[in-house]
Amino acid sequence: MDPCRGLRVAPARATMDRVSVKLLAIPASHPCAAVEAILAAKSVRYERVDLIPGLSRAWLRLSGFPGATVPAMRVDGGRLQGTRTIARAVDSRWPEPALFPADPSVRAHTEAIEAWADGPLQALARRIALWALIRSRAGVRAALTGARLQFRIPVGLAALPPVALPVLSLDATLNRARRDTVRADLHALPHTLDRIDEWIAAGDVDRVPPTAADYQIAGSIRLLLTLADLDHVIAGRPVRELARRLIPAFPGDVPAGVLPAAWLP
Repeated sequence: MDPCRGLRVAPARATMDRVSVKLLAIPASHPCAAVEAILAAKSVRYERVDLIPGLSRAWLRLSGFPGATVPAMRVDGGRLQGTRTIARAVDSRWPEPALFPADPSVRAHTEAIEAWADGPLQALARRIALWALIRSRAGVRAALTGARLQFRIPVGLAALPPVALPVLSLDATLNRARRDTVRADLHALPHTLDRIDEWIAAGDVDRVPPTAADYQIAGSIRLLLTLADLDHVIAGRPVRELARRLIPAFPGDVPAGVLPAAWLP
């Protein structure tokens, strides 16, 4: 995911589509990466605008969105918000490749996995990443690589500790990324990964074509893969290969030694 503002043009039928699509995101956002991967798979032409983390909540409300989180999308003037809502709207407007299995019972199971990935998994990955970024100036710079922030704020300025730390701290507070919760998240991470790998082995995840649940999972795992301290936890797992295949590029690189060794599985 290249977190910059600019026109994304996929080949083939995207050039024939005159629909106006604008994705409102924040740099290194894993749910936004999932939506971008979906749009790329469907060859949808769109523009991305990066909002300022933390402050994006107020901006979205002022812009007429009912909620306060990204991803948010404008499609021909209409407003969509949230990965699950966006996935269904995109699948309805651009049906191929389908994001949901045709069989009703299989679709219901896929939607249950999607909801879990959009909830507990997404929150776990966000809390761990925020806790790490607050403690890694190099990680912040890497997460902002290539970004063109709202109001043309220079990336170099945004990465400075006096600017980045208050923004990240606000985001961490809003998402309850505290010492006790992050330690519990790290303790639960192997079981969480085992659960996904079991779904992959059963054929419920990593389907052909990829489902909305696959993209939801891939976004969160792709974010965790930017944390060097977690390399040994995720290495060799099927879910790692799924995430890298669906989202080949993702900004960020938090060096090893940021997460306390006593907390790591």
